[in-house]
Amino acid sequence: MERNETYFVARLLNKGEFLSSEIFESLEEARLWAMRESKLLISDLEMLRSTNVGDICVEIDKHFFGYE
Repeated sequence: MERNETYFVARLLNKGEFLSSEIFESLEEARLWAMRESKLLISDLEMLRSTNVGDICVEIDKHFFGYE
């Protein structure tokens, strides 16, 4: 019997530069992590002064792992 598992990889970027990533079992978990990490990032006053609205980005990709 073949079994597939789906995972979501969330990557946090600032001005296109990779900052961190995590793997999640659900899209909702990935979205919550992304919101929390983004808020923490801009809570730093120095980061807030040097960051524009479009600088912080989160990419969430869906991955399938299949095995028997």
